[in-house]
Amino acid sequence: MRVVHHPVIVLLLSLALSIWSEAPAAADAALDRLLEQAAAESPTVRAARARWDMARAGMAEARGLDDPELSVTQWSIPSNFNLSQADETWYGISQAFPFPGTRRLRGRVAEAGAQAAEQEYHAAVRAVRARVKTLYARLYRVQRRIDTHREHQRLLDDLIEAALARYGSGQATQQESLQAQVDLSSLHAGLLALEQEQQSLRLELNAAIGRPDEPLFFGAAQIVYAPIEPSLDALEAMARDARPELHAADRLVAGRTEAVNVAKRGLWPNLTAEVAYWDVHDGPNRWMLTGRMTLPWLAAGKYRSKIAQARADAMRSEAERDATRQETSFLVRDLFLKIKTSETLIDLYQRGILAQAEQALESARIAYTAGRADFSTLIDAEQRLRDARLASDLALA
Repeated sequence: MRVVHHPVIVLLLSLALSIWSEAPAAADAALDRLLEQAAAESPTVRAARARWDMARAGMAEARGLDDPELSVTQWSIPSNFNLSQADETWYGISQAFPFPGTRRLRGRVAEAGAQAAEQEYHAAVRAVRARVKTLYARLYRVQRRIDTHREHQRLLDDLIEAALARYGSGQATQQESLQAQVDLSSLHAGLLALEQEQQSLRLELNAAIGRPDEPLFFGAAQIVYAPIEPSLDALEAMARDARPELHAADRLVAGRTEAVNVAKRGLWPNLTAEVAYWDVHDGPNRWMLTGRMTLPWLAAGKYRSKIAQARADAMRSEAERDATRQETSFLVRDLFLKIKTSETLIDLYQRGILAQAEQALESARIAYTAGRADFSTLIDAEQRLRDARLASDLALA
């Protein structure tokens, strides 16, 4: 059973865990604790671990023999069915043996399945960690939007004061202060929605970790910006070497290949050996040795069908592995492009756009105070600064 998550998010965060493992002193110790708890306590992870344990436990069963059989036979019972008058009592024990090498092949199939389950467990851990980091980043973005809204509430308060002062001196109309108050009310309404979203994200974060009823994180999320360093080719190599889904696919292919060999062994006979002791009531006791053999050739069509099914299953697993490899290559290239685009945006905002927007607002404020600009110019400058700050935080998150 596979754990299904959005492959883009899982692969991105899986790579990020490796690429940024040496980032300055972790962005937030709280996030590290959340990731540790998620890896240990998430129901998804615990279920994947249980499947792995179950697969490992099944390896001994796959290599084992069928249960021996114990038999008791009353020989030559009279017509009155009086068992005490039977001439002989046979006590026997028998054991069936599959054709030599079959148990070893079954063990290989089970071992490959256990190894695939192990990789699926690692994939589940990465998927849960990726989900926690994604929710954490969303929480960061919402909290930054809340901070920006509050900062611009204070800014609009100042603009309203300036508009009222100009209105009081007869230099402006009341409409200017009313316009700022409408924008301020919109910020208040937006802030309520953002605070609700923040609480919802905290609850979702707790649920992803496996403690939906216990508050785990109510602080401020922190993100340290660290540009991606490895090249695209290096990232593709990392993904091929580290992605658990690829390792699981390889083990499944190996297991299906061995399953074909197991199916072929069905055309070879299984043997049964039996030892019996004869308790002869009116004479000397005896021992009996019996050997039996199945005749699969008489039902060869059935076994050829099983072989064909096993081969088709092996071909399916090979095609799925190839698809996973192609998907991995595509995702790495696509994500690399998106990350580089985000890095460019972050640089543009942090090195130019934000400073320019702040200067434009300050210039508009001075011009408005001096009566050289109207109030709409000032409000437009405030909105452009707010949009730039929100867009910068979005690119970082």
